[in-house]
Amino acid sequence: MISKTISHYRILEKLGEGGMGVVYKAEDTKLKRTIALKFLSLQMVGSEEEKKRFVHEAQAAAALHHPNICTVHEIDEVEGQIFIAMAYLDGQSVREKIEARPLKFDEALDIAMQVADGLYEAHEQGIIHRDIKSSNVMITTKGQAILMDFGLAKQAGKTIITKEGTSMGTLAYMSLEQTQGAKVDQRTDIWSFGVMLYEMFIGQLPFKGEYDQAVMYSIMNEDPQPMTGLRTGVPMELERIVNKAMAKNPEERYQNANDMLIDLRALVKELEAAASEATRSIGARQTQTVTMSHFRDLSQRRVPRLRGSYFAASAAAVILIFSVIFVVWSTAIDEKVMTDSLEKALNEPVKTTVLNLRKKEIAKLRPEIGNLPNLEELDLSGNKLTELSAEILGLTKLQELDLSHNDLVSLPDNIGSFANLHILNLRWNQLTQLPTEFSILINLTELDLSHNNITDLSTEIVKLSRLKKLQSLKLSGCRLEQLPVEIFDLTDLKTLDLSDNNLTQLPPEIGQLTNLQILRLELNQLTQLPVEIETLRNLEVLDLYNNEFAAMNVELTNLRNLKTLDLRMNKLLETEIESIKRLLPNTKIKYREEL
Repeated sequence: MISKTISHYRILEKLGEGGMGVVYKAEDTKLKRTIALKFLSLQMVGSEEEKKRFVHEAQAAAALHHPNICTVHEIDEVEGQIFIAMAYLDGQSVREKIEARPLKFDEALDIAMQVADGLYEAHEQGIIHRDIKSSNVMITTKGQAILMDFGLAKQAGKTIITKEGTSMGTLAYMSLEQTQGAKVDQRTDIWSFGVMLYEMFIGQLPFKGEYDQAVMYSIMNEDPQPMTGLRTGVPMELERIVNKAMAKNPEERYQNANDMLIDLRALVKELEAAASEATRSIGARQTQTVTMSHFRDLSQRRVPRLRGSYFAASAAAVILIFSVIFVVWSTAIDEKVMTDSLEKALNEPVKTTVLNLRKKEIAKLRPEIGNLPNLEELDLSGNKLTELSAEILGLTKLQELDLSHNDLVSLPDNIGSFANLHILNLRWNQLTQLPTEFSILINLTELDLSHNNITDLSTEIVKLSRLKKLQSLKLSGCRLEQLPVEIFDLTDLKTLDLSDNNLTQLPPEIGQLTNLQILRLELNQLTQLPVEIETLRNLEVLDLYNNEFAAMNVELTNLRNLKTLDLRMNKLLETEIESIKRLLPNTKIKYREEL
């Protein structure tokens, strides 16, 4: 197969082989990009059932668009060979990383939160993976966790390929109901995810046996060994989260991945607070110090504020956390890592199109970074940048720039040099305004300004309203009190995130966003919706979590594509909820907070 061209893909090398297929690295000769091709294995080509399952995998994954889920480009059949073309991921599986060395706590928590986020998206789209395991999660060289292999996925409303009463998946990760061939829902994925978390933190599986029947007996009848007894420093709260995910009774598990994600984020905040206290008690930083850099990126993903009581870590857990000391080398080591990464790129400046300098403690960029004329993707997230040097503005071919989780207080006036930029992430900085030339970035399709200090959009809207190609705009956590109507001139928007602000009403002009698919309004102070929201007929997700709704003033019956409506943490009575459910029979309505 090597060097052979199939359709418009030239096979470069074999990447791996499993029970269902063979995966190759290939070049897309039309778009000049590297992709992965997964072929149905030859012994299965003659099986109609296996063909259906293979097509099913492509369809399930293609229905999802999320940074933590592998992108599927197409499925095709050429000369009797059926294959899936998907994104090529340079990295290792979680399984491979565990086998190489035990995962650090911060690394495992980061992976856990990313997978939970991707899993929640899959479930929101009605897709149950049914084979969550460490070998099906890839970690790229950028540290991005990607959920793979939807070959056993079950899609809502579609015929299941396997018969009821058969077990599909990998035994050691199967839920109790899955081993029995019973009907499964998203909670079976949550069980498997809990098994994977146990494996990531402890380095071994919770349910083991020398043969399949022994493993099944363990799953059905035994409790895992306590994590706190197998690895020093495991927080008791982490053990609680994992045990809840692996509850044998599905009703006692997390009912959705988002609730589990919230608890993981809360844990990170507790770790941050404990480590900060430990740092103060130790005093001045030495060559080896306790540092907060492990958790800064994680903890800044804000946990939603909740009315009433919510989970708080026990005093015993905090005491235990205090005993955990994370030791890292000094900034000089981080600078060396940054230098090595840049030097490697500078050795082949023309060939370098991607540069990852994520979480390298960089406070100032080296001027040489401007000597990479063909750089298309630059990741500078999680550093200590307060400004951008002039040299970076020479990277005129940049298409994707990640500056999230830095300390930027302003952007350079001549930022218009990035005329080819498509994706710009400025999340979690300290920006108060945008430079005038920002309006020149007319090719932007994704912009994230969440959690900055841009509290008044009226002064910035002239710059934003000219970005007519924007499909995703995120303004979460900016403390906005009102929206200028010009923002609704961005009629190509498919995703608009206005969560965690201080909005009390939405202007009627929101009805202009007829292409909108996702509208996030959680954590505001809304009491009603404008009737014009009924015109958003492409809307699939409407999140009104934690607002002030006592009644729903619009029926939303025109939103026929609406898949999810989140009404949790409002003031709606049960009778009101029942009425909404009758009006929207095909919409998943969330109205109870799972504790």
